[in-house]
Amino acid sequence: MLRAGLIDPESWEEHRLEISELYESKKLKDIRQLMLEKYGFEASQSQYERQVRKWKLRKTHTKQEWAALSVICKKRGGKKNEVHYRGKLIDAQKAQRALWRHGYVSTIERVTNVEDPSIPSGFIVRTPTPEYFVPQVQEWCSKLPFSQFVRFLRDRCKSRFI
Repeated sequence: MLRAGLIDPESWEEHRLEISELYESKKLKDIRQLMLEKYGFEASQSQYERQVRKWKLRKTHTKQEWAALSVICKKRGGKKNEVHYRGKLIDAQKAQRALWRHGYVSTIERVTNVEDPSIPSGFIVRTPTPEYFVPQVQEWCSKLPFSQFVRFLRDRCKSRFI
């Protein structure tokens, strides 16, 4: 196998967002192939591994993160919870399983740990939006002056370009 050349840090940073997003769902081998085909970005497997470690990218969440989220979810008083990580919803079954698995806090830990844990970086815990509420919000938004103005402009522009 040919040895890949040294890649400057600017090139890595240029592709960081794309690689980070792909890393959440794909294997490094597949990412390497996609980046080569799409951008002509050629790096060895070990270079990708080193860069992923440097960027501290992970596919899974730590026990401490799930334990903190479990305490937060329990404090919400029986409300349904949606757990989002970096803006993406975590599958409800996966989140529930992880919260159950890592959420046990012993009595000693509860007594000694006086402070409540903060929400780990990148996570958001919220109540799901009720399905019946979405059409109502859309209706309210359509009656806003700005929405009416946008429709007016769209209608005017259509007639000029037809």
